[in-house]
Amino acid sequence: MKKEKKWIICEQDEDEVSTLCKTLGVSPVTARVLCNRGYKDPQSAKIFIDKSESFLHDPFLMKDMDAAVARIMRATEGNEKITVYGDYDADGVTSVSMLLRYFRDRGISADFYIPSREYEGYGMSRDAIDTIAASGTKLIITVDTGITAVSEVEYAKSLGVDTVITDHHQCPEILPDAVAVINPHRADCGYPYKDLAGVGVAFKLICALELARENDGKYNLDTVKDMCRSYISLAAIGTIADVMPVTGENRIIIHIGLGLLRGTEDVSMKSLLCAAGIETDSGRNRKSVLKRISVSSIAFGVAPRINAAGRMGDAGRAVQLFMTESPMLADAIAEELCAFNRERQVLENSILKEAETFLFKNPHAAECDVLVISGDNWHHGVIGIVASKITERYGKPCVLISFAKDSDEGRGSARSVIGFDIFAAFSACSKLLTKFGGHELAAGLTIERGNVDAFREAINAYASDAFAAGMPEPVCEIDCEVSESDINMVEANELMRLEPYGAGNPAPVFLLKNAQIDDITLLKEDKHTKLMIKSGDMLVPALLFGRNLISEGYECGDSADIVFSLDINEFRGMSSIQMMAKEIRFGKETLLEYIEAEEYAEKVILGREVCEAEDYPDRGDFVLFYKFLQKNAPAKGTEINIKAVLRALPSVSFVKLKIMMAVFIDAGLITADKCSGMTYSFSLPKVTEKTDIINNRLLNGIKTE
Repeated sequence: MKKEKKWIICEQDEDEVSTLCKTLGVSPVTARVLCNRGYKDPQSAKIFIDKSESFLHDPFLMKDMDAAVARIMRATEGNEKITVYGDYDADGVTSVSMLLRYFRDRGISADFYIPSREYEGYGMSRDAIDTIAASGTKLIITVDTGITAVSEVEYAKSLGVDTVITDHHQCPEILPDAVAVINPHRADCGYPYKDLAGVGVAFKLICALELARENDGKYNLDTVKDMCRSYISLAAIGTIADVMPVTGENRIIIHIGLGLLRGTEDVSMKSLLCAAGIETDSGRNRKSVLKRISVSSIAFGVAPRINAAGRMGDAGRAVQLFMTESPMLADAIAEELCAFNRERQVLENSILKEAETFLFKNPHAAECDVLVISGDNWHHGVIGIVASKITERYGKPCVLISFAKDSDEGRGSARSVIGFDIFAAFSACSKLLTKFGGHELAAGLTIERGNVDAFREAINAYASDAFAAGMPEPVCEIDCEVSESDINMVEANELMRLEPYGAGNPAPVFLLKNAQIDDITLLKEDKHTKLMIKSGDMLVPALLFGRNLISEGYECGDSADIVFSLDINEFRGMSSIQMMAKEIRFGKETLLEYIEAEEYAEKVILGREVCEAEDYPDRGDFVLFYKFLQKNAPAKGTEINIKAVLRALPSVSFVKLKIMMAVFIDAGLITADKCSGMTYSFSLPKVTEKTDIINNRLLNGIKTE
C-alpha cells in the first residue's frame, strides 16, 4: 500500500510577497507561488511571466555551432547525401522530424535512421553506420544521441562519412572526434542555458543554419520568430515528452509551441491531437473544436503515442506522420500510434499485475527498502514505466528485471525516490552486474539470473548503510494554505499566467483545511474519485485520480484537508473551476470525532466502561478481520486507515475493531503502530502455533452487560 507523504508547506518572506503584489498587481496567492519558484523580485518575476521569444539566446553562443553550420552548408551546396540519426523516443523522433522538415522546406535532400529499441538498443552502432555508408551518405547529423559514440564516429570517418553531433546528455571525459560536437553540457561551452532537450538543441541548429543563410550568421530576431512559427511546436512536444525543466528557454519554447498548436493547420499535428483526444475533428473540412492544450495534455496524450511507436513497433512511423502532408495518411498513422499505445497499456498493466503478485508471494522482497522484482519475457520497452508506477505506489526505489525466454541474461530498468541515488547504488553493487548506466533517479542494468538474489541483498545492504534511519520519506510540497475565498475563476485565470507548468515549474499546489465532503462518486471502474467540496458558501468539484476514497473509508459529511491544484474545466463553451486533488486526509472535525470514539474504546478495553453486546467480538469477527489483514497488509509496515477497515467490514463497529486490534497485538499475531490520525502501520509476524483468541486474557477482562 502506498506510503503516506509528509506534507510540507513552503514559507515566504512577507515583504517580498507584498512587493510583488503591489508592483505586478497580482494576488497574494500568485505572489507566494512566484516566491516559491525563486522569482522574488519584480524584474525576474516579470520576465518569468512574459515568456517572449526575444529572450531566446543566439544559437552561435553554443560551442562548435559555427563548424556544424559550415559543414552542413558545404554538404547542401555539394549535393552530398545527409542522414539524420536519432533516438527512438519522442525527443529523438521530434528532433529527426524537425531537421527533415527544415531540409525539405529548403529543397535539401536528406533521409533518417532510428535504431530499433528491441534489437539495436540506444545510440550509434557500427552495423547502423555500415548501412548508412552503403546508401551513399557523406554526412551524419545526430540528434538526441551521439555524445558517447567515440569509436563509432571514428569508424564512420574510416568509411569516408563525417559526423555532426547534437545531443543534450551529460558529456563523458573524452568527446567523439566529430566535425562538430554541439552539447550545452560541454565543459567548454559557454551557452547560457544548459537544460535544453535534444530537440531544443536541434532547434538551435536549424536557427543557426537559417541565420547563416539569411543574415550571414548575425543574430536577427525576425528570423528567429519565423523559425518559431514553422518548427517550435515540434520542439515543444519533444521537450515536454523528455520531462525537461520548464524553465529558461524551455519555458519559452513550450509556451510559444503550445500557443501555435492551439490554432494549428498542420495536417500531422491535427491528426495526432485529434487521435489523442485533445482535439476533436468536426468533419471533412477538418476545422476543429479545440480542448485546452497544456503541458499535461501533451505529456499524457501525445507523448505516450509517439513513444509507443519506438517501444512497441517502429519509431520511423512517427517520423512519417510528422512528414506527411496527406490528411488521410496522417489519420491512418495517428491511429497506428494509438494502437501501439493501447498495446503498451495492456502490456504495462499485465507486467504491473505480475510484479505485484511477485511481491505478494515474496514478502521478504516486499519488505525491502529497495524493491527488486524479476520476471520472464516482460517487454523491455515497458518495464521502465512499470518501475515508475511501483515506485510511486510504494514510495520505494524499484528495479524491474526481465529475462528473455531460455536466456539467463536479464535487462532491468530502475526508478528511485528523491534522496536515493540509484546510480550510486548500482555502482556499489557493480561486481554483480554485467553492465549498468543512468543517473540519480533512473538507471538501467544487465544482470545474470543467478545474481539477482545476491543483488537484492547487496543493494538493500547499501540502502541500510546509506540510510540508517530509513529511506527518505516521500513528501508533498505545498505552495501555501488557502481559504475558500481564494478558490475562484479570477485566481484560476491569474495563475494561468505562470504556465506552462512541468518539471522545474510544477503546477501550484494549495492546501484547503477542514472542508466538508458534500458528495462522493467513483469513476472508471471505481479507480478514481469525484468529490463535491463544501467550505463556507463555496461548493466546488474535485477530481482525485488513482484512489478509491469510498474503499478508504471516506463518506459524505466527513471533514477533509485537501491538497490540490486549481484548474479550469471547459465544457460545451462553458468554463468553471475545479480542484485537481493530489492528496487528502481526514479533517479536524472528523479526527476529533475519531479521538472521542477511540478514548471510549480504550476505556472499554481497560474495563472502565461496559462493552455493549453488539461491540463484543466473536470468533467469526476475529477470522474476518485477520483475513482482511492478510489480504491488505502483505508487506511489513503496510499503512491502512481505520475507516477503510470499517468500510470493508460493515458488520464490525469501531469499538469491536479496536478490541480485536488490542487482542491480536496482545497475542502477538499483529503489530499496529499509529502513523497519524486514523492510519496505522500493520505487520503480521510469522505464527508457528495456534492461538486461542477467545480465551485471551485481555478479551476476557472486558466488562459486558
